[in-house]
Parts: sequence; C-alpha cells; structure tokens
Amino acid sequence: LGKAFNLMTTKLEQVDKQRREFVANVSHELRTPLSSIKILSETLIHQDKVEEKIYKEFLKDIDSEVDRLNMIIDSLLYLVDLEKEKLDLDYQLTYVNYLVERVINSLKPLANKKNIKIYFIEKNKLQIMLDQFKIQQSLINVIGNAIKYTPENGRIFIELYSEQNEVVIKVRDTGIGIPEDELPFIFDRFYRVDKARSRETGGTGLGLSITQQIIALHQGRIEVESEVDVGTTVYIILPMKAAVVDI
Repeated sequence: LGKAFNLMTTKLEQVDKQRREFVANVSHELRTPLSSIKILSETLIHQDKVEEKIYKEFLKDIDSEVDRLNMIIDSLLYLVDLEKEKLDLDYQLTYVNYLVERVINSLKPLANKKNIKIYFIEKNKLQIMLDQFKIQQSLINVIGNAIKYTPENGRIFIELYSEQNEVVIKVRDTGIGIPEDELPFIFDRFYRVDKARSRETGGTGLGLSITQQIIALHQGRIEVESEVDVGTTVYIILPMKAAVVDI
C-alpha cells in the first residue's frame, strides 16, 4: 500500500509539473505575438505624420502576428478535441494512395516556391479503415515540415508500402536535419529544434505533438530518423485493420 501510494504521488507530481510547463509554454507563445502587436500599434499611435507606406508595412506585420495567434489557438483547440475524441474516430474504408496524393497536391505550391521536387513511390495499393480527416491532418503536418526545413532545390521522397500487417507512409527529405540529442523531444508540445528558424517559417511547435496523438488514436506509431545537414525520415505506421491490399 505504501509503495502504491508513493507511485501515485510521483505520478501526480509529474502530471502537475507537465501542466505547469504546458501553461508556461502557452503563456509564452501567446505573449510573443501580443507583444509585437503592442509595440507596432504603439509606434503608429505615438508617431506624427506617418507615411502611408509605413502604416501599411506595420499593419501587414500586425496582420501576420494575428495570423500566428490564430494558428496557435486553433492548434490548442485541436489538441483538446483529440483528447475528447479518443473513442470517437470516424473510421472509413480509405484508399491510402489517393489520400497521400491529395495531400501532396495541396502542398505542391509551397514546394514549388522553393523548387523542391516531391516524389511519390507507391509500392502497394492499400485500403484500410481510418479517420480520413485526422490522418490527412497528420500528413499535412509531416510533409509540410519536410518542405519547411528543406532548402531550395531539395527533394522529398514519399513511399507507401505494407510491412508485417502494417501500412507504412515514409517521408524522407534532404533538409537541414535534427541533432541526435534533440530527437527525443520533438513530439513535446511547443518544442522547437531551432526556435529562430521555426519563427521564420511560422511553426507553432504543436504540429508533431498533434500528429503523434492522431497516430496513437489509430493504435499506430510514428518514428523519426535524422542526421544534421543530410535530412530527416519520418515513418507513419498504421495497423492494417480490415485492410484490402493489392500488390
């Protein structure tokens, strides 16, 4: 009984520590764009005879910070929804090849801006039961990250195949990579490997955390391999429940 009580106390302390860290992170993330908006707006208020060009530049910056706030809030609300919907996934028989292709097509304009080539290698034709909307969101997060952190003229390879009663979506890029000592933390909420670079690319530090939760809800897993200045490979692995496979 004493051991059980001590274990329970330790777990409660860990939960409380996580809660405090989460609240602190949320506060910091919301305060940063708010501070920028405050500074920009005060500058306009206290300056006399500001040129129209300056006004437009400042308002554009304010608009960008408001978008960032909305992105953070939307991501936080989505995380809350995921926690509520643990037993309420909208499973549908889904042609995974088409789902991946649809996500690639939606993100191609971003890749084209950086002249990044995306290659889709379909080793199997696969249909499985999954929540289409949530898996699509996961793919957008992972492939979107690959585009963000791959320099101009880079390449992204996306493979779809089945292996040991599992469906694997492999996303490999030729990007900047992640240091080995940072890998264990990349799924933590608000964690960023390079905070300055993430701000530049508009990241919130919530995308991979959301993705991990979505995959876990499907009884799957997500694995990451990376090497600095070589690239990153992400494996989204889903169980082949009620699957139809055409080899």
